[in-house]
Amino acid sequence: MTAEIVKPYVCIGWGSLLWNPGSLARRGGWHREGPELPVEFARISDDGRLTLVVWPQALRIRTYWVELNVTSLESARESLAVREGCGVEQIGSWTPRASSALVQPVAIEQVDAWARPRSLAGVVWTDLPSRFQDRVGKKWSPETALEYLRSITRDDVKARCEEYVRRAPEQTQTRTRSLAEKELGWSPRSEGY
Repeated sequence: MTAEIVKPYVCIGWGSLLWNPGSLARRGGWHREGPELPVEFARISDDGRLTLVVWPQALRIRTYWVELNVTSLESARESLAVREGCGVEQIGSWTPRASSALVQPVAIEQVDAWARPRSLAGVVWTDLPSRFQDRVGKKWSPETALEYLRSITRDDVKARCEEYVRRAPEQTQTRTRSLAEKELGWSPRSEGY
């Protein structure tokens, strides 16, 4: 009798999830070889931070992944939704049979190409909307993102923005990050994940 091979569920990450996983039901640490996804600093969070999201106009960057300590796709989605403080409908997902990305379906093809050869049971990722234009009143571009960062007058919001940009993984080299490094001096902090 042979032992049944259990295929893992994994979570893809690229921002604060790496340094602040909170209640995410993960098993082990983060790995640097996630799928290349179009990720950019294009979301305005509730606290005013400019944060990373999957964004169709972005350059593709290498993401991270971590194995989850769950036994179903539903549990994986719920765990990530609780950590992110959002509904499960804002969690993208992939299985060998089906996938779902409500906001940014652009990620599905790249996730499929990465996950299928690894024989994964399922993959989840955060699928939040940008809200940049709604909150700033301008279309997103690296230049308007930098304008937003320069326009922040509250010290606490500016400090949160700087911390988020600087703590994002060094391999997350986006166009906005390059501008923030050059114009604001916000170089990445070297942190292991």
